[in-house]
Amino acid sequence: MCNCQRLMGALVTVAALLCTSPALAVLNVNYLPDAGATMTVQNIDPIRTGCDMAGATVTVHYVPGLEDGAPNPETVNLTCPSPPIGRAIGVHWMLELPGDSDVSDWMLFGNASGSFCIDFIEIDLFPGNAVWDKCDAGAATNTPNSGPGITFNNGPCVGGSGTTVVTGGGNWDVDVQYWNPVALSGAPMPLGDVHQIVRIDFVNGCFDVNDQMTWRDDTDETLFTTGVERSPWSTIKSLYR
Repeated sequence: MCNCQRLMGALVTVAALLCTSPALAVLNVNYLPDAGATMTVQNIDPIRTGCDMAGATVTVHYVPGLEDGAPNPETVNLTCPSPPIGRAIGVHWMLELPGDSDVSDWMLFGNASGSFCIDFIEIDLFPGNAVWDKCDAGAATNTPNSGPGITFNNGPCVGGSGTTVVTGGGNWDVDVQYWNPVALSGAPMPLGDVHQIVRIDFVNGCFDVNDQMTWRDDTDETLFTTGVERSPWSTIKSLYR
């Protein structure tokens, strides 16, 4: 297939996703405790667009038996189709960040057809030289150079708890959990605002045909990452459910 055909196919997919989206609703978001192993970076820069994070991985976990031909799990890299846009397109879904993460919304779309049902997604920013930057609660919880941060959909700052709501179209609520706190080299410990991975679970339902979700979640650029990968979710999921 020539490049022009591939481009036209991608444009048709995006157009179908955008034109068949349902009316948006207010959905409940619950924040689970942070988890995972401490990671280390040399430095952080607070400015990061979707395009800047090309290479980050988006892993979609379908409800077993409801993949409709997709691999389960399905991992896709964020790409930069045109600055400042970052985009990942899977078999049944598309994730896009159209600009700087502190002023632009992340957008997840489900295809207009298919018999698929997404259980949860994990977005790992380390391969894109980036980290998630949650809202801090002041200097004591603000990693140097990371900026004030934004927790998923303007959720609680470091040390806070509770629920909020997210804009979406579907019959489900959301659990959010940040994985692998990140510290600067030489720091005695992470301050709790910066993380490698965010996991988003769809509860009381699943993300399927024509569903969509829009949220704000800040990110930062990283330099020189070291550390160990987190434990597989399956080994510790029972601690949080």
